[in-house]
Amino acid sequence: QVTMTYARNNLIKNMESESVTCQEHYINPLFTDFYQVTMTYAYWKAGRHSERSSFEAFFRKCPFKGEFAIFAGLDEVIQFIREFKFTRYQIDYLQTQLPHAEKEFFDWLGTLDTSEMTVKGIPDGTIVFGNQPLLSIEGPIAIVQLIETPVLN
Repeated sequence: QVTMTYARNNLIKNMESESVTCQEHYINPLFTDFYQVTMTYAYWKAGRHSERSSFEAFFRKCPFKGEFAIFAGLDEVIQFIREFKFTRYQIDYLQTQLPHAEKEFFDWLGTLDTSEMTVKGIPDGTIVFGNQPLLSIEGPIAIVQLIETPVLN
C-alpha cells in the first residue's frame, strides 16, 4: 500500500502532518455537505439517530444526450460504506464548525458503525436508463444521512 503525507485542513488548530494510506484519503467522511452533518446532529439530539432509513441513487437523464448508460461503482460504494469512519482529526475539525454541539455527539461520531447498512445495487457493466434506481441503501438514519452525498457524487 502506498503511503502519502498530507497536511490537514488549515482550519484545524496546530496544523500538523499525518501519514495516511491512499485508501484512508479516499474514504473521508468529510466528503459531504455540511447540511448532512447538521442533520445528523439533529437526529442524534432528538434520539432518532438509530431509526431505519433508506435512499435510492439514480440519474434523471443519460449523459451526452444518450439513450442509455453503463453502470459502474457498486464495489466502490460498498467499500466506502464498509470503511466509513471519522478520525480524531476530522472530529476535531467538526467541533470547530459545530461549537454549540455537545461533546457526547462527537464521542458518538467516533464510534459510528456501518455494519447495519444494507446496499442493493445493479451489477457493474449493466446497461441502465434514466430514472432507474441504481442503488438502494438502508441503515440507521444518521449514517444514511452522512453517506448520501458522497454516494450520489
